[in-house]
Amino acid sequence: MKTPTPTLEEYRQLYEAALAFKEEAPWEWMTEDQVFGVRDPETGEIGYASIMGMLGEHLALALYLGSAALEGFWRVARGLEQCRDQLAPREVAGAAEEDEVEGHGADTGVRRQRPVM
Repeated sequence: MKTPTPTLEEYRQLYEAALAFKEEAPWEWMTEDQVFGVRDPETGEIGYASIMGMLGEHLALALYLGSAALEGFWRVARGLEQCRDQLAPREVAGAAEEDEVEGHGADTGVRRQRPVM
């Protein structure tokens, strides 16, 4: 099954939501293990959300689709407690993706502050 390509309007709405999320700053009052579910009204699928950033290392909203993905999140979270020093940060979006964002008028300034989908 091929995933449909979002329209420019859908991208615009997504980036507006990302910027509103940044303004709300939920990482200031939520920890990443305070997971909550959101049901897709069209499919009924539940996505489990985790807010990251309380430690100031990175700011993120992760969405885990379905109960199997949520269980994977909890397995990783338990493993991180045991091997946190072995992890290294990675580049999530490359220059091409960031140029694409700029091309759609989502000027968020500093590279670290650009939404990555």
